Amino acid sequence: IHNPSEPSAVLIACNAFLENTGAAVGGMLVGDALVDVHNNAFNANGGERGGLYATAAARGLFANNTLVSNSSIGGGAAGIESAADALDVVGNIIAHQLGGWGAVRSTTAAAWTYNLLWDNAAGDWSGTAGLPPPSAGNVALVPDFVAFTLVGGFDDDLSLTATSPQRNLGSPDPLLV
Repeated sequence: IHNPSEPSAVLIACNAFLENTGAAVGGMLVGDALVDVHNNAFNANGGERGGLYATAAARGLFANNTLVSNSSIGGGAAGIESAADALDVVGNIIAHQLGGWGAVRSTTAAAWTYNLLWDNAAGDWSGTAGLPPPSAGNVALVPDFVAFTLVGGFDDDLSLTATSPQRNLGSPDPLLV
């Protein structure tokens, strides 16, 4: 996504990015753009980065997305990598990446809050910015999906079960529901 002159956010919501492969990124590349990316599934994508890569010029919000089973060639970010100072990453599930890190963050300016990271091949967190502070509300819990397998994403149901302890662990901000 590259849209530097548009003052309104590019809305990307309620989509499934499944089993895509690319050189730079398999799922989504956000360049110089204002975005609102929420309630999407990134499942079984692969490339130098698997699920999402946000360049330094990206800005906006990446919230309430689920990233699973993505892979990174060379062990980089399989889930999400962000070099953006102005792209907040809030309330996402980043779990079971098959090759690479769950999250790679290169700046401390953007908010990384209320995310769930679990069982990512190279580890959950990496990058020059280090871990977000404990007060950020990020957790390490097994996501309780309705139906999930590590191989293939077309038959997965990445909704949390009705009795999942992860329900309502996200941001307390009512605008991010």
